[in-house]
Amino acid sequence: AIANGVALPLPLPVTFFSLLLDESYRPTEADMVGLDESMGVAIARVRAMTPAEFQQMLEVEDEEGAVLLTKEQWIEQRIAESFLSEHSLNFFRAFREGFYSTGLRSARTFNTLTAAELQAIIVGRADDGVSTDFDLRAEFRVVADPEFREFPHNALFLELLWTVVDTRLASLKRELLKFITGRTRLPARKGDEVIRVELPYTTMTVSEFDQIAERLPQSHTCENMLELPNYAEALLFGTASAFFRRRRAE
Repeated sequence: AIANGVALPLPLPVTFFSLLLDESYRPTEADMVGLDESMGVAIARVRAMTPAEFQQMLEVEDEEGAVLLTKEQWIEQRIAESFLSEHSLNFFRAFREGFYSTGLRSARTFNTLTAAELQAIIVGRADDGVSTDFDLRAEFRVVADPEFREFPHNALFLELLWTVVDTRLASLKRELLKFITGRTRLPARKGDEVIRVELPYTTMTVSEFDQIAERLPQSHTCENMLELPNYAEALLFGTASAFFRRRRAE
């Protein structure tokens, strides 16, 4: 998932990644409730009990030493039973060893990730649904070929490109994203990844401009690069433009 930018179809909670990143992490009540809504309801009921009702519940549970627990101690014990049992600790220890055997610990960028960011990388962002609309230039750092700034017609071409992209349906934006990057998912962190837009073709003659007009855009997904034929110059300097310039001169 990390190497290929492919989200795993697994509903792994952020608590899982907190435990994965930090062996000393201790899950909170909020973690518990986020994983199990019924436990949240049970905790709320316990807190609402009178002291007599709580003691009666402990006696019914009939666990050794249970009658000496306070409400908060009972809650802490339930959290520990869910996350910190010997079975759970052994599972996370083995999973952590396998995960870090890939050499990720030595990666400087990886060591700056939070649990939520690692979750987004491996299972996808919560706001990154297939039908969710997005702003390509807000999600990626878009670097345009300097040639777009050198001539007014190129700047207009780029402006029109973004106008078209921004007004497309979310599904079409996903197709464009896949064409450029090889995947339909958004970056784990906005602005972390770069998309380059290039004008790669050099043209000098009318026939070459005509060829440009018939070319299709292409991409290099390994570099997140979109290569565009310069349609603006093809229209300005190709056969059609030359024809109208001659007619005007006549």
